[in-house]
Amino acid sequence: MDNSINILKSLKKERKILSNKFGDAMQQKNISKALEIKVRQDSICDEIINVYDSMIKLQSNE
Repeated sequence: MDNSINILKSLKKERKILSNKFGDAMQQKNISKALEIKVRQDSICDEIINVYDSMIKLQSNE
């Protein structure tokens, strides 16, 4: 469970960094870079959901 929490912290930190980079790319009107960042953000959100799902499964098995 501790490992899952560490993974979540790391993913959330990366998502926040990407959010800032996305804002910068939009200000620079660099749409291709913004889309690339957005795809990575979506991927991170999926990873976060998967970690939460695995934590729920672990909890229910106890």
